[in-house]
Amino acid sequence: MDNLNAIASVVRPQAAEAYMALSKKSGASVDATAKDFEAMVASQLFSPMLNTMEVDPVFGGGEGEESFRVFLVQEYGRIAAETGSLNIAPHMKDMMLRMQHEGEQS
Repeated sequence: MDNLNAIASVVRPQAAEAYMALSKKSGASVDATAKDFEAMVASQLFSPMLNTMEVDPVFGGGEGEESFRVFLVQEYGRIAAETGSLNIAPHMKDMMLRMQHEGEQS
């Protein structure tokens, strides 16, 4: 067991350094993609909720309001992703960086 701990103490810092180098290199684009994914997921979650709500009679409703509701749902999703309330983007970013790292090694 001590041998495993000794190996882990050597491998972990090297793996962390490699991960940080990869993270810095492609972190910005991966971060943006992960946030876009979270926004899309949030929009998909909000869509059924807003589709079941009745149109507000104050603004007249109609097809115009119904078609702009899609944009409202997208904006809600973007705001949810910005605030990180669903906490999906960090997990997606980690997964994408791991996949990218594994792809570079093979």
